[in-house]
Amino acid sequence: MKLLKLSIALCLVGVSAFAGVPQGRITNKIDSQNAEIALRGLKAGDKVNLLQQVCEGPKVKLCHTEKVGSAVVSKVIDSDRSEIRIEGQQPVKENLIIEKQ
Repeated sequence: MKLLKLSIALCLVGVSAFAGVPQGRITNKIDSQNAEIALRGLKAGDKVNLLQQVCEGPKVKLCHTEKVGSAVVSKVIDSDRSEIRIEGQQPVKENLIIEKQ
């Protein structure tokens, strides 16, 4: 019984660690350095991380996300959509995952 309670407690802690990180996606590529994103709660000047899902393995694909760049919110279009400018020379790819820093 102790083991069951401990397992449940650890699962809840693990799930709550990921619950607070809002994520969105690049919805429209404007040019090589600018894109439109769908993510709530952003304001001009906020920094976001660009993440890409990477899957590896011959038969069973194990997937994880890795950071491929960062960007700054240049313009808020409405409460759900914003425009970002990529920092550095990383080109914009559609369907990257966006995470607020």
